[in-house]
Order: sequence, then structure tokens, then C-alpha cells
Amino acid sequence: MLQEWNECRESLAEALARYVGYTTGAYQLSRIAEVTELFDQAPSRLRLEVVKSLQLRLQTETSRNLKEDYAAGITDFAVGLGLVRRIDRGGSLARLALTELGRTYRAASGLDLDDFRKFLLQFSVLQFDADIYGLLLDMALDEPLPAGSDLLKYFKGRTLDLRRERTDWLLRAFPDPRLRVRLLQTDAGSTVRWIKNVRGSEIEIKEIGLDFLRHHATPRRGWLVSLGHLHKDGLLTSSGRRVALRLRGESDRFFWLGPPLNWFTRMHVDKALIKEPFSPAWNIIRPSRENTEQPPFDTVVRTADFMERAYRYMRLIQANQVPLDAVKPYIYFLESRTDLRFDEEAVFRAVFKIFDKRFAPMSQRTGLLGHYQMRKRR
Repeated sequence: MLQEWNECRESLAEALARYVGYTTGAYQLSRIAEVTELFDQAPSRLRLEVVKSLQLRLQTETSRNLKEDYAAGITDFAVGLGLVRRIDRGGSLARLALTELGRTYRAASGLDLDDFRKFLLQFSVLQFDADIYGLLLDMALDEPLPAGSDLLKYFKGRTLDLRRERTDWLLRAFPDPRLRVRLLQTDAGSTVRWIKNVRGSEIEIKEIGLDFLRHHATPRRGWLVSLGHLHKDGLLTSSGRRVALRLRGESDRFFWLGPPLNWFTRMHVDKALIKEPFSPAWNIIRPSRENTEQPPFDTVVRTADFMERAYRYMRLIQANQVPLDAVKPYIYFLESRTDLRFDEEAVFRAVFKIFDKRFAPMSQRTGLLGHYQMRKRR
């Protein structure tokens, strides 16, 4: 029960403050993602080693003497965007490893699949930075997105409005003040970064400083352009408009990328107060129309081809196998070309049936399939 409660509290805190910190290296999203390429053969690396390797790489690329703090900021940003994870808290000896998303991105990079790389980064920024990226998308739905000081002023107003709307929702969704305090506060302080204090019927919001505005809104505007969601003149592209509208859901403005749907049931939230869309961000990106027939043969063939070519980039070094979760984003990428949502398990079953001499499926403890190996060619 305690574990379930902690999971629910963490899911709420994540949904209410879905944004990454800031660093001067945040202006180039592709540079942050390059951190995944530093885990070539090692299952994990010391954070200090990753930072040093990145520093040397960037100095070679830019011919500039970049400080270690700059590389450290980019490395931490890669963690924040879900490409890399911390596997212990050893201070200077802390170790980092690729997430499944990071493995998939490393494969896309190694295979020069530029469109797929953008697709993965689109998921990353929506899943882990929707409060900034998604809000800017929503702002651009109403009028062309400004730049410079006008952007900061507009973004500050919308962010304050959004946080007030969320505090109002919290008061209505959890009318018991004792429950609210348990959800939003621990002995260490607030569980939500922009909430200053929770007292009875009052939720106090922190002030928004210039640094927050400058280091969040300005780089993300560049991300919108680089990912093909915004034209340089501030107008949304067709794909940007589609994502922005799906982020709004049934509301007239962006509210959040909320917890998973079952979270609302577990927390006994009134049905009238259930707010969509629900995480993960694949719910925003993937087509809503489902394929009711067998997966298209072309999709099965393309998936199998990716599984074989990407194997050396995605395999677990110690176990010599690839998690199927690292392959699923490629199936989602193929969905975007057909505007149909496929059953991933059906695609995998077809791959293992048709190409049984190339792949060996491996079961997991729960569910059906968990990993695969390449069969040795005779």
C-alpha cells in the first residue's frame, strides 16, 4: 500500500511539473542527445567519465575551450529528457546508463535515420518537458509565437495562469486538506517544484524569475523549429498544430500531460474532474485510429529490418539481447506513415513467425515477450 501511495504521489508531482532544468547547452537539442553515443560498448559509465568524454568531443567539434560545467549541464539534461538514467547515487562516483529510449536513439543515430531521431526527440520533450514545450505549442495555436522579450512576457503570463488553474483543480479534486498535504508535501518540502507551501485550503505558488523564463522559453522555441513544429516566423506547421490540438484534449487550452488513466481511478478522483491527455506522450504522438486487421506485411518487414540492423546498437552488453521495448518506438514511427495504430505484440509475433531463422524471441517474467536475440547464421 505504501509503495502504491508513493507511486501515485510521484505520478502527480511529475504531471504537475513536467519540465527539465536548464543549462547553457540547452539551445541545441541534438547536442544533448549526442550523449547517448558515449555509451558505445559499456553497459554503464561513471558520470565523471561521460562528462569528460563529452567535453573533449565538443571541444573537437567547436574548436573552443569549453568548461567542464558546460558538458556536465548537457549530461544532466540528457538524464532529464529520459535518454540516460542514474543507476546509483554515488556522488562523484555516480554511474549512468542508457534508458530504452536512449538505446533506440543511439541506434537511430548510428543508422543515420534522421526522421526517426526527430520522432524520438519529439516523444522525449513531450514526455519530460511538456510544461514548457507543450505550453509554447499551445500559445502558438492562438497567435504567432513571438521571440525575445515579448516571448518571455507572454510565456510568464501563461505559466502563471496554468499554475493557478492547476491549484484550483487540486483543491477540487482533493477537498480533504490532510490528503492534499500528504500528496503535495513531505518533510523535505513540496513535491512539486513550483509549489512553495501547502497549508489547509491554500496552495502557495513560487514567483517566476527572469532566469526561469530566459533559460526555458527561449531554447524551447528553437526546439519547436528544429523538430518541425514551428516555422521561424512563429507560425505552427501542420504537424505542430496537430500535436498542439491533441495536447489540449477536450479543453480550450493546454492543461497538462497528466498521469496515466488508471491513476485517477486509484486516487478516486471524481469523473467530472478527470483531465486528459494521459501519459505516456505516445498517446499524443500515435494515431488514434486503430488497425483492426493483421499488421501490414510492409510494416512487419520494416520492423524486422530495423531489429537486425539496430541490434549492435541496442543490445545489452552483458546479456547479448535487446529489449523489445527499445523496438516499439520504431513501430510507432511506422504508424505515423500510415496514420493507423498497430498492436505491437501482433507485429512482434508476425516478425518471429515469418523471420524465425533470424530472430529468437525470449520471454519475460510477466507478459508475453520481453527480449530477442539474433540467431547465428549457418
